[in-house]
Amino acid sequence: MAIKLLHCADLHLDAVLGDGINAGYIDELSPEERSILRDSPILALKSISNICATQDIDLVVIAGDIFDRKENTAVIKSAQIKFTSFLHELDRLGTKVFIALGNHDPLSTIAELKKSWPNNTHVFATSPETINLEIRGERVAIHGASFATNDESRDLASIFPNKVSSTYNVGVLHTNVNSDSNHKNYAPSSVPTLTSLGYDYFALGHIHKREVISDFPMVAYSGNSQGLSAKPSEQEPKGCIVATLNQPGSSVETTFETTDNVRYITIDLSCPDATGFEDIIESYDDKIRELNLDSSILYLVRLNISLPDIGFFIDEDTARYQLNEMRSNAIITKVKLSQSLDSWEKLVENEDFFARINEALLRTDFDIDIYGDKQQKIEQFLPSEAESSVEDQRNQVIETLVGAYSELRNKGNV
Repeated sequence: MAIKLLHCADLHLDAVLGDGINAGYIDELSPEERSILRDSPILALKSISNICATQDIDLVVIAGDIFDRKENTAVIKSAQIKFTSFLHELDRLGTKVFIALGNHDPLSTIAELKKSWPNNTHVFATSPETINLEIRGERVAIHGASFATNDESRDLASIFPNKVSSTYNVGVLHTNVNSDSNHKNYAPSSVPTLTSLGYDYFALGHIHKREVISDFPMVAYSGNSQGLSAKPSEQEPKGCIVATLNQPGSSVETTFETTDNVRYITIDLSCPDATGFEDIIESYDDKIRELNLDSSILYLVRLNISLPDIGFFIDEDTARYQLNEMRSNAIITKVKLSQSLDSWEKLVENEDFFARINEALLRTDFDIDIYGDKQQKIEQFLPSEAESSVEDQRNQVIETLVGAYSELRNKGNV
């Protein structure tokens, strides 16, 4: 008879989402949006509970970092209470839980807390061990080890027990496989070491990006249950893996189940024909419709806008604010503007402002290239034509422009 397990990791239940969530524009968010952003890791945990209930999951394996432990004690305490409630809910469902602790929650930090956890939950010791059990008449061996400290350097996988014959074998470990340079090298292991054990399924944690590193025997990272920042490894659907083990020693069927309520994405918006901000708004609306975003997800957007030459000036914060005013379930947290700019010679030829600047610069020793939003920074120093005679104006342009440019250059603004 088949065994169904749910593999999750890196829950970070007390973590606070990054990328400007606590920035000054928090007041722009609705109460509902604030609630989702604040509680998103806990909401992901609730999604895991729902999957267990609706898909008749036999056992749950958690591969470390249940907690983040970087926030204040009140946040940690709340997360601990909610996780304990989650375990009791799975106990009522008859679901077994096996936990291999990681660098954020080594065994010493949860020794007292786990006393309140129900009998369906087993936390692995700091030396690899095997727990044998029976599920609906099928023999299952769960192998795992927890971190002793938050800086675990042992190759725990190399001392994992051999598989048990004629039995479903599942391994659980928080580890950095092949010393991935993008992550701290906790409990370093290798693909040959993990696959040589021949377990039917090896559930890994620590790397937040979901990845199957061996199809047979199956070795996989589930990734984290909720994205926590805008870096590339966090910009993808987050969730857990549901694995169906049909018989010992055979291939495993897996499905990925999303559990995230907030998702980070980057949108590249090209507006080659834009002549005003209204064109950017229209292009952004078209892009959002094209992406067909999941209405049940709150998206945190980094928006890169590519514009033509400097026909108009846009402030990035103002653009973000105005685009967010018409949002649905996509919140822009950062706007980055880039413009394809004309050469200085073309600007001088076509724009009176730059012709005036060029005339003044020809009378100085500066060899500079001023364009784009520098117009707004320098224009304030130029006199209007009504203020003086042509000769006086020319002299004043030279004097004020040279002084202004020197000041701006010293401040790093040009």
